[in-house]
Amino acid sequence: MIKNENGVTLIELIVSLAIFSVIISLTLSVLLFGSRTFKMQTNETNNLLNVSNAMHYITKEIRKADQVEIENGILILNEKDVYKLENNIIMKNTTLMFYNIELFEIAKSSSKIDIKIKGIGEEKVESTIYLR
Repeated sequence: MIKNENGVTLIELIVSLAIFSVIISLTLSVLLFGSRTFKMQTNETNNLLNVSNAMHYITKEIRKADQVEIENGILILNEKDVYKLENNIIMKNTTLMFYNIELFEIAKSSSKIDIKIKGIGEEKVESTIYLR
């Protein structure tokens, strides 16, 4: 009489679970790496965008202004709007304008204004505006 044995032995079950576990752990490693990389790239992009927006806004305001003064790294436009860096934030008077700014340097010499803005990361933007 021949026995018909259907099913899986314990050894086969353990081997298949081990292979499945290795495949799952590799898949999770790839997903976690991708997620961390995406988050890091998103933060860098947001920081660069913030620095670029700050430069664009300030240069636009300088070009619109009738009077531009710079005192101790503080930008004063039309004797009323004051732009300065406080606690990594560029402030316009008492309004918070741009966050995560490490450096805001502005210098005026005869007919030009040099501006440097650097974010918390390595994002840095420089511009020169020539006055007429």
